[in-house]
Amino acid sequence: MMVLIVLIAPIIVSVLLLFPEIVFQWKTRRLVSGNGTRVPRGNWWLPWIGSSLDFLLKSPDQFYKDNFSRYGSIYLTHVLGSPTIMTSTPEEAKFVLASRHRSFRACYPTSIQRVLNDPSWEGDFHSRIRKIIQTPMLPESLQLNIGKFDSLVRVVLTSWEKSPYIITHDETRKLAFNIALYVSCTLPPSDDSAKMLEDYGHLSIGTVSLPFDIPGTRFHVALKKSKEILARLNDIIISRRMKKVVYDDILSSLMESTDKNGKYLSNNEIRDILITFIFAGHETTAVFLVWIVKYLTDNPDILEQVKTEQCHVKMSKSENEPLSWCDLKNMPLTSRVVQETLRLSNVAPFSPREVIEDVEYKGVFIPKGWKVQVYYRHFHLSPEYYKDPYKFDPSRFELPLKPSIYMPFGNGVRLCPGSELVKLEALLFVHNLVTTYSWKIVGQDRGTQYWPTPRPRGGLRLEISKIVN
Repeated sequence: MMVLIVLIAPIIVSVLLLFPEIVFQWKTRRLVSGNGTRVPRGNWWLPWIGSSLDFLLKSPDQFYKDNFSRYGSIYLTHVLGSPTIMTSTPEEAKFVLASRHRSFRACYPTSIQRVLNDPSWEGDFHSRIRKIIQTPMLPESLQLNIGKFDSLVRVVLTSWEKSPYIITHDETRKLAFNIALYVSCTLPPSDDSAKMLEDYGHLSIGTVSLPFDIPGTRFHVALKKSKEILARLNDIIISRRMKKVVYDDILSSLMESTDKNGKYLSNNEIRDILITFIFAGHETTAVFLVWIVKYLTDNPDILEQVKTEQCHVKMSKSENEPLSWCDLKNMPLTSRVVQETLRLSNVAPFSPREVIEDVEYKGVFIPKGWKVQVYYRHFHLSPEYYKDPYKFDPSRFELPLKPSIYMPFGNGVRLCPGSELVKLEALLFVHNLVTTYSWKIVGQDRGTQYWPTPRPRGGLRLEISKIVN
């Protein structure tokens, strides 16, 4: 009898574990709208985990390509804790993000929600916060701070003189983080900010992971570091209130903002906004700058043209004079390099949404409460929209592209508010880099590391030497 129990117990346990998922999939495949349309085809794989392992272990390109080729441009899967409908065309992106944006709301995977303390702001609150955050990053505001941003870029690049080798991603993270911290809190680089940057590194890894809060997991470490960052931001807010000094930054704007009833934001609300803004303001920007270096290095003819353009700009300045808005407008080739890098690197490759009312699109039923992911990378790298899509070719931007096929900053009401700041940082970085250093990549090309953001594996190690004028 005991032997029989031992033999059948695993089978019983397996059935019990699988049963909820089998029932869920059975019900899902029978979901239909009032007009008879059904949910898209797709698969789950494992109970609860779904296709998350396949999603995280494969390259996103391969994951999406496999499923799109099997199920079409819209298909159903289960990743990072949620049943999710994947989309892949510019038309679908416009439908979800712009045309029917009121039918969808921002809803990040569970791992991001918990690590960043629920960043899915909606409605009037989202509009209010977006306006506050966007104001200091409009072109007219950025012009006033170009000199400061230029000096922050130079601080990082000057430190390279101490070593003949650098890891590009480590350095661009410092640069982007220092600017994000300045824009948000008017704080200069310091030992304290360096510690916060280190903690944000753990956050970044934990945001794209299975949300199991078990000691030793990346998600557990990320949650711990999130609490430490929130505590530090709370100290900064308290200090600002005690000093009663108003700065031209996001923190002061948040502290002074009131809703229609005259209610101010609490310290907790402000710190939750800041942890997300600083994360978004530096993480993808840092990786984007790494790709600029990689693509310029791999295309020496374009690099030489960029150097020529930037040397002309530098020759028009006196020594140590910061760049101006006019200088940035005299960088047409470098601007096209920035645009092409955004298209080819896709450092923010998708936008997650939750359906807030039943939706029908192209004969597909998308039920209320489900998740949707708009995957920009698929059409940014499609030969249907771009000739030789994997080739680094800034000349393709000599004429404007159709907006519908180029969405590096998203679309609709949640278009990235920092898009102009990102491009400005890139121009400042490229100018100071190519007029100060020459470099070469050390070691073999190790391919791309896709999570938490797509980047050259190893961070792109460079051997550098200062240009002697």
